[in-house]
Amino acid sequence: MLFPPPKIGRRIIPESNQLTSLIPADLYYIQVAVPGPFQSALTYCHDRPVSPGIRVKVPLGSRKVVGIVTGHSEQANVEPGKLKPIETVLDSRPLLPEDILQLSTWMSRYYLHEFSSAFMLALPAAVLPSGKKLEQALELNLEQQAALEQVSREGFHPFLLEGITGSGKTEVYLQAIEHCLKRGKRALVLVPEIGLTPQTVSRFQRRFADTIVVLHSDLSDKQRTEAWLTATLGQAAIVIGTRSAILTPLDNLGLIVIDEEHDISFKQQDTLRYQARDVALKRAQNLQIPIILGSATPSLETLNNAISGRFGHLLLTSRAQGQSLPNIECIDMRKQTQQHGLSERLLHRTREHLQNGNQVLLFLNRRGYAPSWFCQSCGWIADCVFCDAHLTYHRSQNANICHHCGHREAVKHQCPNCHSQTLTAMGSGTERAEESLSQLFTDVPIIRFDRDIASFKLSQSLQGWLVPDAANAQ
Repeated sequence: MLFPPPKIGRRIIPESNQLTSLIPADLYYIQVAVPGPFQSALTYCHDRPVSPGIRVKVPLGSRKVVGIVTGHSEQANVEPGKLKPIETVLDSRPLLPEDILQLSTWMSRYYLHEFSSAFMLALPAAVLPSGKKLEQALELNLEQQAALEQVSREGFHPFLLEGITGSGKTEVYLQAIEHCLKRGKRALVLVPEIGLTPQTVSRFQRRFADTIVVLHSDLSDKQRTEAWLTATLGQAAIVIGTRSAILTPLDNLGLIVIDEEHDISFKQQDTLRYQARDVALKRAQNLQIPIILGSATPSLETLNNAISGRFGHLLLTSRAQGQSLPNIECIDMRKQTQQHGLSERLLHRTREHLQNGNQVLLFLNRRGYAPSWFCQSCGWIADCVFCDAHLTYHRSQNANICHHCGHREAVKHQCPNCHSQTLTAMGSGTERAEESLSQLFTDVPIIRFDRDIASFKLSQSLQGWLVPDAANAQ
């Protein structure tokens, strides 16, 4: 039950203090349980009533702490001139009902402990401050600052934030969200993949003390329900999730951010087929709030909307901290001799770096030995019988495997089309590249890292843990 405190007018300090202090007539005395060696709530002032059970951020000495409102007071327990104001009201409704507040008050007095302990015990750790130091906001360059000023405008404004890798798009997101939170509003951030969620959440947690909720399909039903309720009940300042999170109810939503907006995983491909990016744009339009679409390689439709003027087009053309861009050399394969996809120029540059004591990383986006198994006589290529994709030849497994559906079959040594036996591997995958490099650079260690080798090593590790050796078994 909410008991609105009376407004405080002029207060006169006793003559012994030789002070006369004026408290504005529109302020309220609010009692707050704050962490520390206190035997009762401390009194703060605020310009409007605050219901008991709501969290507030208040000054305590040189620190800012989160406390819980326990009620109101007719008078302050300090001189009115020294009364400190509540800095931020963190909740729109009480987290603790009246009966829990009364029980917590009784516990602190009955067990003669710090007054705030029972109140803090009544709340999960996730909604209380961790005490760890937050990262400070980074200094923005001119392009980032100009982008931040644009995306911080109120009203419906869609923006394409196009920036090269390392240009500081995420820092613009973070400071735009910080501006949104300071206005008492909430933010929704969509990321394309579940795998990106932990690193995104970690960076947000290092920056913000506010409650952050994560929503994606890898959560259990219980976890997802709890996260959804936290967001829906107004207890989360920031929601981070994959495409379905766009439908999360959020009171007082003030900003939507779509990271890597070009990513195909924002499209739902079955049942109700939708594009989460477009749904987000519609939601922002309905709520009349800004929305940021960030990408280093924007989708064609978003880029067209930016070029045509329908979206604001914000460009970040340089690295955030002024770092130099890497040197990129394009090799014309028509003018190079090559060995299973490795050009003469590439091998020369690799040898140079190895002689200088450096390491070399070669990226090839094809696992297996070769992407095709084909007949040299008639051109037949082994295809998957289920999805029509070419089968990839895996030499180590002596099998042709479909990388789309997982179908595998034995390697054919006679062409089913012309019955010749001139079948061979065409193209180069990571297995073949490893084989070629091992023959060319015999004096350096070469490590292949792809899904096949990682899965094999993992299975060996698990087997060592789960399956006892013969001696132990006997």
